[in-house]
Amino acid sequence: RAVISIAAGSHHSLACASDGSLFSCGRGDGGQLGLGDKTKTQTTFALVALPRSDARVTQVAVASSARRFENQSASYALDTEGRIYAFGNNNHMKLGLGEDKPPSNVWSPRPIADAAGASSSSSSSGESSQPHPPRFAQISAGKHHALACGEDGAVYVWGAGDMGRLGLSDRKHRGVPTLVSALRGGDDAVFIDAVVARETFSLA
Repeated sequence: RAVISIAAGSHHSLACASDGSLFSCGRGDGGQLGLGDKTKTQTTFALVALPRSDARVTQVAVASSARRFENQSASYALDTEGRIYAFGNNNHMKLGLGEDKPPSNVWSPRPIADAAGASSSSSSSGESSQPHPPRFAQISAGKHHALACGEDGAVYVWGAGDMGRLGLSDRKHRGVPTLVSALRGGDDAVFIDAVVARETFSLA
């Protein structure tokens, strides 16, 4: 089997194979290896178990801290059904697992929360109270936030909102994937098929 996607951060690496298997290695004391325990170091690639036995991963991404003694690394995996799984450090809710008592670290892959703002009934702020799970097509992660584009060309963001990096016209943190409504409005709607997250900004 061949490796089809790989991502490397300051402290760990992820890879997925052509059969959809997910692997990790490196520093794991923050949960970013997804091996279900507080593994401090994994020197060879280890198989990561997903919560769905039929899930097949097609893309991986990592959120990484460049500081030697600071471990805020996180991991993301996208499967063939457009679902995203997240694990590792959850500072600023960057794993997208929800805003109700978010855990500080997650040791095994979990599916991210349903998206806000994607249903037909939206509020004036562009964030809907009716969750709607989009099929994601691509994901990218910065140090404290992540963003993904859906198969419909919409962009969703979550995590730290300071410095305006989420593109939601405020500086609030988001614990669930939230639609960037500014890219979907009226005649100015655009179809986004790639996104990039860096430490303090995002591109789409």
